[in-house]
Amino acid sequence: MRARAGAGLAIVGLALASCSGTPSGTSTPGSSSTVTSAASSSSSSQTSSSTTASSTTSSTTAAKPVGSVTIMAGGDIFTNEGLIAQAKADGGSNGYDFMPQLIGLKPLVTKGDVAICQLETPLTQTNTNLGHGIVHNSPHQLAPAIKATGYDGCSFSNNHTFDNGLTGMVQTRAIMGANGLQLAGPQDSSDGKPGQPAWYDADGFKIAQLSYSYTLDNFAEGSQTGTPAAAPFLKKNLFSVIGAQGIIADAKAARAAGADIVVVSMHWGTQFKFTPDADDIALAQQIGQSGAVNWIIGNHPHVVQGCDKIGAMFVNYGLGNELSDQGTQFGYPVQTQDGIGVVVTFERAADGTITATKERYQPTWVDRLHGYRAYVVPESGAPAAVDPGSWARTSKLITSRGNGCNLSAIS
Repeated sequence: MRARAGAGLAIVGLALASCSGTPSGTSTPGSSSTVTSAASSSSSSQTSSSTTASSTTSSTTAAKPVGSVTIMAGGDIFTNEGLIAQAKADGGSNGYDFMPQLIGLKPLVTKGDVAICQLETPLTQTNTNLGHGIVHNSPHQLAPAIKATGYDGCSFSNNHTFDNGLTGMVQTRAIMGANGLQLAGPQDSSDGKPGQPAWYDADGFKIAQLSYSYTLDNFAEGSQTGTPAAAPFLKKNLFSVIGAQGIIADAKAARAAGADIVVVSMHWGTQFKFTPDADDIALAQQIGQSGAVNWIIGNHPHVVQGCDKIGAMFVNYGLGNELSDQGTQFGYPVQTQDGIGVVVTFERAADGTITATKERYQPTWVDRLHGYRAYVVPESGAPAAVDPGSWARTSKLITSRGNGCNLSAIS
């Protein structure tokens, strides 16, 4: 398995905007829900002794009523010097304020009974050693802005997880928890509290979220299996180490712990490439055929990629950027300012089977020239600040693999 950095791009000012420490051309691989603590499921590490369950069926759903639940997922959220400086300006004497950057997405995020983001930056309680260049580290005020936008939790397995070391990981989880947000990803289990699954309860459904990446240390010099000496436990979140069978085992354990729906956040793919990599498609095929997972949510390419349906499982290979400083000013494709929010509906039938019935999508766009404001982008009637080509670009990319995900535009 591999995720690769963008090849052949004329990157200007790479140190400011890049998400990867790998040189160009180098191969590297609202919500009304009630949120429960990830720490409450210490059984997430156990292995289910039952046979493989259908991806549309949970062993705990048979006695539950007919109903439906929607889950919303968004693209990468990360800050660099420009966004941090803007948050400082917006916060004034009160410190940093990321609300103006994200709040424009609230009408989209709150369309889900549960909403999940991709947090591609550690958070710091002291607001020191903040992100610079390819090192990500964000003020703790980012968390309440994520919450106010309507998110219930985020994935945290990505190539920037270890950018501020163990301290950053511990502080990130504490800050997210203090703001009522779940975090699916690595955590030192020496305290007996696993970092995942993250658990969500909504409309009579118990949802488990798992999170994996090609690497968790952006400075591992291309290694997809190595971990820092201080954090050997990170291997549990490296899909190149545990493989499809490890992810499937984690999903089965989540079902044994009571999950009706299992979603898997994957940090994979090639940056700035508009199509998924063959090895990621193969990994998704293995997971989908197991019947243990309902939905794979992919991120990392920083541009929108298409979706598939494998068996009864939906897979979105890349949701683009939700909030970042990337754009044409650094030689990146214009599509790095685009992102997408997707809302998947899951329905439970009278016999207890749970099926992903449809996916709706909504393009988003970041105005990096006027305060890094993120916008929902409808087909017509978008705010004047929005690039008029954004909706068409994103809609073309999300449907590039056909309509196996039963796609329809929200607006």
